[in-house]
Amino acid sequence: MTDNVLRLDASCLLSKWGFNDGDIIFDWWWDHTNQDLPGTVDHHDVLRHLVRTALVPLIEAAGFTLDVYDIETCHNPIRTASVNFTPTHDVDPDIFGDIHVDILVDSLHQALTSPTPIEGPTRG
Repeated sequence: MTDNVLRLDASCLLSKWGFNDGDIIFDWWWDHTNQDLPGTVDHHDVLRHLVRTALVPLIEAAGFTLDVYDIETCHNPIRTASVNFTPTHDVDPDIFGDIHVDILVDSLHQALTSPTPIEGPTRG
């Protein structure tokens, strides 16, 4: 991560503890601003949104097929059940290599304060 971007790594979709145990947005915001999150949107919903709209398309463009799902938990709220039809527990944790997306701080702030509701958990 750099000061003006939040990095979301593809490998985080493989683990219950991915994306800083689901708190990557909260932790990043606090570390870089020393302030509470702006807005009233749940940071897990924002993470789900950013992963689905920015990270998953990059992974799929690299030739991977995913079964992404949301889960209500205090841990990582978005995961994949399989990669290329292989269950996640049988997938090499390094399968995605260095696939990641960098979210600019302005885009993160917009997602956190958007007046348009970000949908909660979905599957598929």
